[in-house]
Amino acid sequence: MSPSKKTVISLLIAAALFALPAHSLAKKSDQKQAGETPARHDLGESLKLKIQPSKKNMNELTFFGGNYLGDKWGNSWDIGGMYTFYFNDTFGVAANYAYSKIYGDSSDIFESNLANDNVHSVFGAVILNNDAAFRAGKSIIQCDLFATLGGGSIQINNIWKYLLVIGGGIRVYTPIPWFAVRFDVNSYMHPTPGIGGSAFNADILMNLGFSVMLPPRKIETKTLVEMPEVEIPSVEEATDINR
Repeated sequence: MSPSKKTVISLLIAAALFALPAHSLAKKSDQKQAGETPARHDLGESLKLKIQPSKKNMNELTFFGGNYLGDKWGNSWDIGGMYTFYFNDTFGVAANYAYSKIYGDSSDIFESNLANDNVHSVFGAVILNNDAAFRAGKSIIQCDLFATLGGGSIQINNIWKYLLVIGGGIRVYTPIPWFAVRFDVNSYMHPTPGIGGSAFNADILMNLGFSVMLPPRKIETKTLVEMPEVEIPSVEEATDINR
C-alpha cells in the first residue's frame, strides 16, 4: 500500500470517528424540532445511561500494544504508553512513546543495511474528544470517539527524524470508575533514512490498550429520554367514546 493511500485511510478513519456522534445528535435535534416522538417499542419504557461528570482536569494513563505496519518494512508489533490531560470534555493534550522492531527479508536492500532494528517514537498531540454511546442488548455502553493530531520524532536505524501523527480511536468505559478499554488507529508520517538519502513514508499502527483515569469517574444514572405518560381509558370510558 502506497504512503498516500495509507494517509488517506487514516484521515477517513479519524473523520468518521469524530463526525459520527455529531450526526447522531443532529438527527435527534431534527426529530425534536419536528415534534416527532420515537415509538415506544423502539426505545422501551425509557432510555437510561450511566454517565460520568465532566472530564475537566482528568488524567488518563494508557498502556497499549498491537500491530505496526511499516511502509518501508514489513508487518511488526509495537508497545507503548500515553499520558493525556483533559482541559474539558472536548480538548486534551497527550504525550506518547512507542517501541517497535523492524522485521523482514534480509535480502531487502533497506533491511540488509540496518545497523539497528529498533524503532523508537515520541510525540505530543492534541486530542479532540466527542462523547458517544451505543446499545449492547438491553444495556447502554458509554464511550468516547476521538481524533489525534500530533508531531514528534522517530528513531530508525539510529537516526532521529521528524514525525507527524494523525488518527483516532474509541474509548469504551467499564463499570469500574477508573478503568476503560480503548482502540487506536494512527498513521505515522516521516522520512525513512536509507542508502542514497531519505524517503517519505506513512506507517499504520493499530493498538488495543487499557486506560487508568484519575480522579476516578463518579458514575451517575441520568434519564436521557422520558416517554410521555399516556392515560389509558377505562373500559367504560372507551365504550362511551365508541358510541
